[in-house]
Amino acid sequence: MNRLADAVLVLHAALVVFIVGGLLAIWLGAAFDWRWVRGRAFRGLHLAAIGVVALLALLGIACPLTVLEDTLRHDAGATQGFVQRWVGRLLYYELPAWVFTVAYVAFAALVALTWRLVPPARNAMCKAPPADVFSQGNAFREVIMKSEGSNGNLRAFVQTAERAGGFVWVITLVDFDAKNVRRALVSDDSFSTAAAARDAGEARLAGMSEDG
Repeated sequence: MNRLADAVLVLHAALVVFIVGGLLAIWLGAAFDWRWVRGRAFRGLHLAAIGVVALLALLGIACPLTVLEDTLRHDAGATQGFVQRWVGRLLYYELPAWVFTVAYVAFAALVALTWRLVPPARNAMCKAPPADVFSQGNAFREVIMKSEGSNGNLRAFVQTAERAGGFVWVITLVDFDAKNVRRALVSDDSFSTAAAARDAGEARLAGMSEDG
């Protein structure tokens, strides 16, 4: 029983590291352009974890992991071991319950704000093509103009990609007959949301068609 209680304690500590370290990782990822910190699964699990902790505190319900650990140790009737002594000191503090409630709710609010300031990817973002395949606007427009007289198997698409914490549009010309990408043009400007980047890309593509 004591080993099982230690396992619950380690799991509890891992959850705390995930919640606290996850928030730090998100902001570092935004600064260093780590794509994984915008993953919806990771962000959703992170928000849900602190959300449950804050909700339990507001309802005055004890943490299930703490209750389970206490139950296991009581049944075991064992003295403190190494894991319980040192990990427990990092997790548990003798403070009024309201202090923890305020801290949990404030941290949950910070995570929710981070969701808005550093939003997760709304959909599967395309990976921007390498720099050597980016065409200049005039060359790309020339290919689009040539496609008007083709058999209709050349199509231009506007996609979005993440870059440096923001989003850019990527206009791609696909040759369906050859099954390859003929040209790709990426925006110099970054946008705060994928929707804004897509709107700007659609406007750029429309402008190219009018110029042609």
